[in-house]
Amino acid sequence: MMSTEAMLLSALVEGGASALRSIYGKGVTANHFAVYEDEFKWVESRLARKKPVNRRIFREKFPDFEWMRTKDEDIGELALELKEECALAEVNGLISMLAEQMEKDNVLELAVSARERLAQITRAHSPLSDIDLDEWQHTIRQMRQGQILAKQGQTLGIQTGINFLDYHWGGIMPGQFIEILGRTGEGKSYFTTIIAWMARKAGNKIGIFTPELSEHEVKCRYHTIASADKDIQEAIGIKHSFRNRALMHRHGFNLKSYQRLCEYLDELPGRIRLLSGSGMAEKMSVGYIEDKIVEYELDLAIVDPIYMLKPVRFSSEDNTYQETMWVAESLHMVTEHLGVPIIFTNQAHLDGNRGDAPGKEKSFGAKGLLHLSDYVLGVMHISEEHRMICKSSKSRFGESGFRFDMDLVANTGHWKVTTPLSGSYFNGNPSEDLKREYVANAKGKGKGK
Repeated sequence: MMSTEAMLLSALVEGGASALRSIYGKGVTANHFAVYEDEFKWVESRLARKKPVNRRIFREKFPDFEWMRTKDEDIGELALELKEECALAEVNGLISMLAEQMEKDNVLELAVSARERLAQITRAHSPLSDIDLDEWQHTIRQMRQGQILAKQGQTLGIQTGINFLDYHWGGIMPGQFIEILGRTGEGKSYFTTIIAWMARKAGNKIGIFTPELSEHEVKCRYHTIASADKDIQEAIGIKHSFRNRALMHRHGFNLKSYQRLCEYLDELPGRIRLLSGSGMAEKMSVGYIEDKIVEYELDLAIVDPIYMLKPVRFSSEDNTYQETMWVAESLHMVTEHLGVPIIFTNQAHLDGNRGDAPGKEKSFGAKGLLHLSDYVLGVMHISEEHRMICKSSKSRFGESGFRFDMDLVANTGHWKVTTPLSGSYFNGNPSEDLKREYVANAKGKGKGK
């Protein structure tokens, strides 16, 4: 356990607030550090007071700490490994206690005590939720974690890089079920690829499940968007993005520069897994998606589109709406069980105002999907104007709808939110001071590229 603690703490010091977000997201607290509890609390306290944390400062405070290399270690996996080691140590301790104390006269008493202790261990270390809502210490600990992250401009949610969504939604939170709604050819897949890239850039593991799009099509779009990112351009020494049309037709670009992009992306933390290809419509079931989420330990799954997944069961009346609803119910159970957020795209009806992004009432199979979705966001790309209209028409959390425009040039991968932030914040009555603070923290990070 000592080496895992040291590796996780080393990764935390080097990663700062974003690493702390990952640790919190896996349910790790100071209680999981048997050897380095004081060191963890010190880092946590520094970040809570918006003080810098780095290796030099940490070594000055704890000169005897044995630094462990963490370059090739995923901090989320280290956090889970630490929880498993803690559970193993506590169960072993319980077994040893039973072996030492068990006698004929006290076996039932010890059995009851062991059952209670096992329940405590399960609640502390299991990824499944089993929480007493009146147990206030757990609640205060979670709220304190959120406040520490907020002071660092972080949330427990995955940051989309699209400032309206990060501002109003707090990013994409664990276990959420989000519908991206659009008419045919109006930008649903492109929009979700932007979210996938920004989440990957932040070090998350993303799965894109598409029975509709080819590997080459998605890969070209992803590389176009990534190469339009100013940070990537500076890192690999290019001045322009790789045009999507050129990549699609496999000529008209510098192959050596493109190889530098691919090699650089391969070294970044996080991963994007693409599950697509010919014949996938027969294979792309909810069970398949669940298996891959677990196998690849995904932080976010994108299903594009939901109505082309293999039906959970077939309607006797050939009712496509009902079959899509059954698929959505099963997919929703996956995100609740695993705690992994799922974004899915869905077709909007073609009737109505074609000059605006569709609202929730235009969703294919509207009633059932609306009931399950935490958010519904309609998108419409006007290619002639290089503009995308985005409209939030449903929030499970009581927030009023909002809308914003983006400049979006699909062929170059460049995008930028052009609408100033407005609307509700926290309790529905935004403080201008809070809003200015958010904009200041997000400047340069959440306004797009």
